[in-house]
Amino acid sequence: MNVPTVSVVIPCYNGSPFLPATLDSVLAQTHSPMEVIVVDDGSTDDSAAIAASYGNPVRVIRQKNQGESVARNLGMDQARGDWVAFLDADDLWNPRKLQAQVDLVEPGVVCVHTPYRTFGVLEGVCDRGHVAEKYRYTPEYVCTRPFITPSSAMVRSGIKSRFPTWAQYGEDTVFFLDLLTEGAFRMVEEPLTEIRRHSRNQSGKQAVEIEWHQTMLKWLETSAGHLSDEQRVTIHRGWQSRLIRATWRARWHGRRDEYDRYRDYMGPARDFWKGSAALAVFALRSRLWGGVFRSRPRSRTNKS
Repeated sequence: MNVPTVSVVIPCYNGSPFLPATLDSVLAQTHSPMEVIVVDDGSTDDSAAIAASYGNPVRVIRQKNQGESVARNLGMDQARGDWVAFLDADDLWNPRKLQAQVDLVEPGVVCVHTPYRTFGVLEGVCDRGHVAEKYRYTPEYVCTRPFITPSSAMVRSGIKSRFPTWAQYGEDTVFFLDLLTEGAFRMVEEPLTEIRRHSRNQSGKQAVEIEWHQTMLKWLETSAGHLSDEQRVTIHRGWQSRLIRATWRARWHGRRDEYDRYRDYMGPARDFWKGSAALAVFALRSRLWGGVFRSRPRSRTNKS
């Protein structure tokens, strides 16, 4: 039986503070990758030089700055392995990560991923092992409760799905949603991927749920013709709940500007969500919280 070969694709933009540790974690794998492709996305630091200094099996591809999706897609197109494992330039792998994924490879499987730990400004574990596979890998679940990140995933070479270049937020989720139509997913039991959380992450941006929701709406409109009406309703309701929870979190932590952005965004959607008990509760609490915030001055933006 042939052992599957793995190409590692690392998109990198100004990743020099973290890249050495990331590459070291790849080269320490018990299942050695056949190649490590670092796609330098127009970095202005010495990321490309750091990657090149490692020599084989690391090779560097340079492109002008076009974003992570373009970089990952280029790496996939250039990969020679049977499988492609993605890793962001600031994340880390446990030495057993690739071996554990290769052990789950079988015909019909297009993606093998691991649970993951977060470290840095936010620590925790994302593990959906308690969710039955028949629910875990439905579009409704993946779209509203994203739990697969590129750094935790290994995908079969030759798949048609690519990271969308039209999306700036939530592009990873769109990729995996499209990939669901190509075959089965498998999950390693252990969290063998470590995701670094810091100020440059998308998840740290204010009211980012609005941007992610806009991406999901466009995907539903342009790329999800295979979904039933019932699935679409479930997805819309799931995102409604996500936005409401994000609004409550903003209020709880006293982030007035972010709270107002969510309220303004959800206002025009009331007709679409008409009859929703959750939205009614949100409207009631919004009035109550408005009184709390009136005692606090609004932050002002200087205009030139």
